[in-house]
Parts: sequence; C-alpha cells; structure tokens
Amino acid sequence: MNKRIVTQVDRAAHTSLFVYAASALALPICLVQMSADLNFNLTQAGTLGFILSMEQFVVLILSVFMAARFGKIRLLRLAMLVLAVGLFAFNLSRSYLMAVALILLIGAGNGFLEALLSPLIEDVHPDDDGKYQNKLHSYWPLGVLVSTLIIGEFLSWGGSWRTVFIGLSLLVVTG
Repeated sequence: MNKRIVTQVDRAAHTSLFVYAASALALPICLVQMSADLNFNLTQAGTLGFILSMEQFVVLILSVFMAARFGKIRLLRLAMLVLAVGLFAFNLSRSYLMAVALILLIGAGNGFLEALLSPLIEDVHPDDDGKYQNKLHSYWPLGVLVSTLIIGEFLSWGGSWRTVFIGLSLLVVTG
C-alpha cells in the first residue's frame, strides 16, 4: 500500500479514537447538569449510560458481519457521520424519551469506531509487532484527559451541556 495512504489512514484512525474518547466521556461529565435541565432523576440519567453500553455491545458483535459485507473504511466513515449527527441532535433533547433515542444514535457511532479502528490499523500494518496498535490506543487516554479537563472546566465556568455536545459534533466533523 502507498506510504502516503497508510499515513492518512493512521492519522484518521488516531483522530477518530481521540474523538470517540471525548464523546464517550461527555455524557458522564454532563450528567448532573443534563438531569437538572431535562427534569429527570439521576437514575434515569445513569440509565442513559447503561443503554449506551448495551448498544455498543450489540454493535461490536454486528460490526464483524457488517465490515465483511461493506468494508471497514466505509463503516468508519458512516460511524463518524452518525456520531456527529447524534451528538448535535442530542443537544436538542427536550425529554427523556428523546434523549434515549438520540443516545442510541451516538452509541451506534461509538460502537463501530470501537470495533473497527484496531482491525483497520492491523490491516494497514500487517507485519507490525504492536507499535502501531500501541500508538493508536494512546489516543484514547489522551482524548479522555483532554475532554475531561476542557469539558469539566467549561461546565464549572457555567457553560451549558448543550454547547458541549454541539462542540463535540463539530470536532467529529472536522476530525
């Protein structure tokens, strides 16, 4: 494979994992503010995270079959689009039911990213001893650290959780 294409795939995968980490952390960081704004209790708010996790489990299993049929890169592009739309639409939530529906959209995008980024890097670097996998997976804690600090600080300054989700959707589109 052309070295330039390999470099582009690597960069896209790194950015995608960073963005996935940031979007995965947004919900728990914003949970208290969201529950107050949308008038649901913390049990309902926590259930959103549970729903997200269960959906990702199902998507992880389905992704094997879908990647074989449609290809990893096509599914990853779709996952980024679905994640961006889900994050942006989530800021429009006005009820618990709407939040649940939109968290399912976010979970689908996150699930495909989680399932397919590592195999993509494995395909691009078949003779690798783990260096490229380690480099890819270093972007998860980086995304966690950066998003926790930035989102947490933004919310402590009085920022809205809705703005966080809009910002993350823009990050996904530009990333």
